[in-house]
Amino acid sequence: MQSLLCLPSPSTPARCRIDLATGQLTLRGDLDDRLQPQLAACVTALTAARPRVWLVDLRGVTFCDVPSLRVFVALQGAARRRSADLLLVGATPALRDLLDLVGLGSHLVDAPEPSELASAGVPGDDRA
Repeated sequence: MQSLLCLPSPSTPARCRIDLATGQLTLRGDLDDRLQPQLAACVTALTAARPRVWLVDLRGVTFCDVPSLRVFVALQGAARRRSADLLLVGATPALRDLLDLVGLGSHLVDAPEPSELASAGVPGDDRA
């Protein structure tokens, strides 16, 4: 399995992990400027891998700043250009509102349990 672990500085609990084989990007913690370079690198890697479904697991996201929202908008455009489906899974109500505000509401889906993800052919949550 190809994967890339993107870790910010040790001072923040935020992190992103991407599984290039399945197209799953798992995000945890505060998505702010400290994580921005790593998040952008994960998005670039996902774009290059060209999976058919891009699943972004947001269940562990506790904060999202404007530059991070811009990354999600760019991710939507990249998915569209590659005819891939973008699924934003497990956003908190506040994050759902922000994503809807920037035009990503149609990509939001309720967070299934890890067993439901596995039965759908998507790897479960391994807590990045």
